[in-house]
Amino acid sequence: MSSDLPARFLTAGATSAELGISEATLTKWVAAGEFPKPLRLGLRKLVWQRCDLEQYIESRIAERDSSK
Repeated sequence: MSSDLPARFLTAGATSAELGISEATLTKWVAAGEFPKPLRLGLRKLVWQRCDLEQYIESRIAERDSSK
């Protein structure tokens, strides 16, 4: 994660690393509506809120557990 961002924001690289996927996959998931859209902090800076990532993971766990 970039050191100039508060811990509650994650760059594309940090977000994809947390999920264990590539940045290309992250981009595809966002485009397909399968993952929350990032926040734009400037012309060239996109970030995700850590709480959105945590909610996404929790929803995937709940989805997995409900299909058992």
